Amino acid sequence: MKKVCLVFNPVSGSGNAPQDLEKIRAQLIDHVALDIRFTAQDKSAAAITEEAIREGAELVIAAGGDGTVSQVASLLTNTDVPMAVIPRGTANAFAAALNLPTDISKACDVVLSGQPQKIDGATCQGDFMTLLAGIGLEAATIDQTDRETKQKFGVLAYLATAVKQLKQLQSFSASLDCGDRQAEYKNVLAITVANLAPSTSILAQGTKTVSGKDGLLDVTILTMPAADDPVLGVLSASYELFQSALQDNEAQHPAVTSLRTPTVTIQTDPPQQLVLDGEMKGKTPVFFEAIPDSLWVQMPA
Repeated sequence: MKKVCLVFNPVSGSGNAPQDLEKIRAQLIDHVALDIRFTAQDKSAAAITEEAIREGAELVIAAGGDGTVSQVASLLTNTDVPMAVIPRGTANAFAAALNLPTDISKACDVVLSGQPQKIDGATCQGDFMTLLAGIGLEAATIDQTDRETKQKFGVLAYLATAVKQLKQLQSFSASLDCGDRQAEYKNVLAITVANLAPSTSILAQGTKTVSGKDGLLDVTILTMPAADDPVLGVLSASYELFQSALQDNEAQHPAVTSLRTPTVTIQTDPPQQLVLDGEMKGKTPVFFEAIPDSLWVQMPA
C-alpha cells in the first residue's frame, strides 16, 4: 500500500473536526497505509511534514485551511512527494484556485484516484508562498479579523472587516523593482503579489489569469480612486477586479495597475504590514521570487 501521511488540523474552519476525521479515515484506511498526525501549538504542519518525508511518505495530505496547506507545501517544494488537499478552512483559497473539490468525500476520491501535477511556488523574503501576499488593505483586513469571527461568519468576516478598514486606511507611496524595470506609485491602498489565487481573492485579479503555472508572479496595485467618496471608488475598482476574474480579462480601471514578473522588490513609505498566505509576516520592504514547477499537487483525474 502507498504510504500516506494525513496532516490534520483540528481547529481549522467551523466544522465538526472529529466527524470530519472519521469520514476521511473511513474512506482511506482500506486503500492506503494511513498515518494520521495532528497539528498542535507545539507541533506545526511543517514539522509534521518534515518528519513524514524523512520517514518515507509517498503522499502528504493537508487537511485544514490555507495556513495548513501552505506549511505542508513549503516542505514538499522541490521534492518528489506530492501534496493532496482536503479543504477544511474558512476561505479554502488554494482549493478554489485549482478547482479542487471542497467536499470531503470527493477530496478523498482525488487522494485515491487523482494524478499529481506540477505547479509553481514562490518565496517572500525566503519564506515559501503558496498563494499570495498582501500589502496595505488586505494585510489590515487579515490582521483585524479574529478567529472567532471567521468561524462564525466564514468569508463574510473578511468582507465586513475590509469595509471597516477602508474608512480609516491611509494611502502610501510605493516603489517596485522588477530587475529589468522599475515603477513608482503614489496614493496606494493595496499591493497584492500572487502566485496562485481564486477569483474570490479580488485584490489579486489585475492581470488576466493568476494561473500558478507560468513561472511568473502576478502583481496588482490599487490606488486611491479619483471619486468624491473613496469607499465607493474602491468598491467600484473591486467590482472591476472581480469581473476581470470571472471573464478572464485584464482589469480596466484607472485605480488599478498590474504586471507580471519573475521577481519583484517592494518598498513603501511609510512601511506597511505584510500578510503572507493568510498569516501576518512583518513589514515592507520585501522581495518576492517565483519558483517554477516546484510543487507536485494531487489533482482530479
